[in-house]
Amino acid sequence: MLRERISAAEDGEIRKGSFMRESLAGADLSGMSFAETEFSGCRFEGCGFSGAAFHKAVFSDCVFAGCSFREGWFRNVSFFGCKGEGADFAESAFKGCEISGGSFAYASFAESVWENCRLENACFRDAGFAGARFKNVALHKADLSAADFFRAALKGTDFSSCGLGGILLSEDLRELKGTTVSALQAAELVRLLGIGVRG
Repeated sequence: MLRERISAAEDGEIRKGSFMRESLAGADLSGMSFAETEFSGCRFEGCGFSGAAFHKAVFSDCVFAGCSFREGWFRNVSFFGCKGEGADFAESAFKGCEISGGSFAYASFAESVWENCRLENACFRDAGFAGARFKNVALHKADLSAADFFRAALKGTDFSSCGLGGILLSEDLRELKGTTVSALQAAELVRLLGIGVRG
């Protein structure tokens, strides 16, 4: 059904669709628009979503294997229990979005913009956020271990409930200026400056 809707989409837009356990491989969906759509248990493999726009879309238990969402636009979009390991979301914009559960380990979010978003209980191990900008982003128990935040703008973000072990930052840790971390995290981060901690 999804493939047929894509083929029949006028002006590259799909609105008010509900898709369950659909599978797409190698599809080029660049520049398409998806509004008020729901995807449940769908698998996308090697698909191109570059420049695509998503508005009021919901993805539940979906898989994005080797997919590119570069320069994508996401507004009021929710991801529940999805897997996007290694997916490319570089230079994308997320506004009013939620990512709950699932894994986006090794995914690229370089130069992405996040506003009024919530990330909770999701894995972002080794993900790339270099140059990303966070504004009013709520984090709750997100695993950000070994994530790359080099030159990211994170002021106002509370990382205290998240895993931050081995994250990549500038030598002076400037990315963390104006953020909140736990006492334990602070002790670990101080060691990155070559300062020993006793007690």
